[in-house]
Amino acid sequence: MKKTFVSIALASLLGLGAAGAMAYPGMGPGPYGAPCPPQCMGQRMAPPAVDRAERVKARYAALERMIKLREDQMVAWNAYRDARVQDAEDRRARWAKYKEPAVDQQTRLERRIERLKDELKSLETITAKRAELMKVLDAAQNVALDGFEARFAMRHPALRRGPGPRGAGPKGPGPKPEKAPKDDARPL
Repeated sequence: MKKTFVSIALASLLGLGAAGAMAYPGMGPGPYGAPCPPQCMGQRMAPPAVDRAERVKARYAALERMIKLREDQMVAWNAYRDARVQDAEDRRARWAKYKEPAVDQQTRLERRIERLKDELKSLETITAKRAELMKVLDAAQNVALDGFEARFAMRHPALRRGPGPRGAGPKGPGPKPEKAPKDDARPL
């Protein structure tokens, strides 16, 4: 009886797994990304990644249309956008310098310092160009730029969540409710 029950349970689990594998749509066109090129259709592999610099260019082109820049703002905008795109293009080169594994911890730390210095130079350039841009944009354009960059630019996915357990939101879980003061006179 027990062997029969175990074998039936095992067979049903294997059947469910096979049915799930057959029902998997694969990495074809769908709501979560671009369709695969012909060489990957029918295979379980991710579509080719979009280049970071191209993605940054496309996002800032969309932002440019959204905030409707005037002619007098274009010089500062172009400088800032070019700094962002240059940072995205240089990022791959910064990481590619250290493709070979480090032989020891000291080398690893020295490489990390060099990489962070390069990133700091790029970030200082971006910050200077953004400060110039903020001077020529009006209040509504500044709000749109800040909102855009809070969502897309220079953010690690883990930092998009708010503080607290499982990202309770940008303000966190909120203040703790105040406790009622204890009365010294307790009833007997």
